[in-house]
Amino acid sequence: MASTRAATARRNPPQTGPASSGLPTWSRASREGVVSAIVAALGVVVIGLWLHDTPNGALRSWATRFTAAGDLTGLVGTYLVLVQIVLMARLPPLERLLGMDRLAVWHRRNGQYSICLLVAHAALTIWGYGLTDHSGLASETRRVVLDYPDMLAATVGLGLLVLIGVVSARAARRRLRYQTWYFIHLYAYAYRWMKYQVW
Repeated sequence: MASTRAATARRNPPQTGPASSGLPTWSRASREGVVSAIVAALGVVVIGLWLHDTPNGALRSWATRFTAAGDLTGLVGTYLVLVQIVLMARLPPLERLLGMDRLAVWHRRNGQYSICLLVAHAALTIWGYGLTDHSGLASETRRVVLDYPDMLAATVGLGLLVLIGVVSARAARRRLRYQTWYFIHLYAYAYRWMKYQVW
């Protein structure tokens, strides 16, 4: 009986790869398309929540339009930061679905998008507040950063995130030791902690 089972095992070796792990045997492009669609669908939900909380006729002036654009870019940028955390978490199902090489590419690109959106969030919000208060950009920036609760910590956190984006650029990476780049990259956690204290 044992020899029969051994012979059967040799004739039918256990399968490996996507099929054996329960993952669909699609091409990499198809798998990336599915994940992209999920990320985009959740992003649409975030935008829908913003639209639901925006009253009709609330965007009649440039001040309210800039402030609303700041709110929207902040929401989407924060959502992409959450996506960034998922990409960094090295979840086994996601690694098997996309592969570490593609996750690294996604992580780099998503980081660029989230930084740009969060910088736009800060600039548009301050611009909208300045138009509402009829004050200059410099004076409004100083007032928001120094007088609003928790905004100084959020500003420092945003600066750290921009620094991480700069040193993570390919040109900068070639001039930095890996240990230095990795240490600076860890400041992303400090930024996220500071940012979510505001939210």
